[in-house]
Amino acid sequence: KFVFLGNQLVNSNNNIQAVLATGLVSDPNGLTNTVLYWWNGASYTILTYYKDIDAQNQFAPTFGDGWYTGTGAFATNQLNQGKQGGHFVKNPSTSPITVTMVGQVLQGTNVYSITPGFNTYTIAEPVSTNLNSALVNFPGTSDPNGLTNDIYYHFNGNSYDILTYYTDTDAQNQFAPTFGNGWYTAAGAFGSTNASLWPKVGEGFWIRHAAASTVNWTNAFTVQ
Repeated sequence: KFVFLGNQLVNSNNNIQAVLATGLVSDPNGLTNTVLYWWNGASYTILTYYKDIDAQNQFAPTFGDGWYTGTGAFATNQLNQGKQGGHFVKNPSTSPITVTMVGQVLQGTNVYSITPGFNTYTIAEPVSTNLNSALVNFPGTSDPNGLTNDIYYHFNGNSYDILTYYTDTDAQNQFAPTFGNGWYTAAGAFGSTNASLWPKVGEGFWIRHAAASTVNWTNAFTVQ
């Protein structure tokens, strides 16, 4: 099935060949290989994992075990933290795989731009918590009419959990009762207190930023 992967550890400048290198499936016929749908900000670039011996059935020259483009180039894509951080991994084989990701925790203060339209993101550090927590500090945009609010899409393995950001004042125009600033379901439930809806460690998420202006997401983290 598909998993919406997010890389939260810095490794070799986040190059895909280093970040995703273990537990992957290669097939000499190119049928059950692990596939990555790398989000480039507007569409997907499709990359396929091959062991070098299997890649030799598809391409010449080959470049060792790793991720290849459809034309046989050895991929150099980055799996970054923060903006454009979510990418789909497809396991088309019939057996589960376990991918181990290693690296350093991103520390200090980091600023990511939340641009108009759809984009993928990760929490920069390997934590699981709601987006309006003090640790994450995601700058949700709210509208009293519910027209230009930020919308969060969490892939749950089959479909999307969808939440909309409201300040409590704006939420009062839509729901009763309200529960403070945060992320609400369409029925008015407070998603910010539902841990099953938060991005898990190793997951990305989507944000639809409907407002016309870009806002900055400032995230600060230090390992104690």
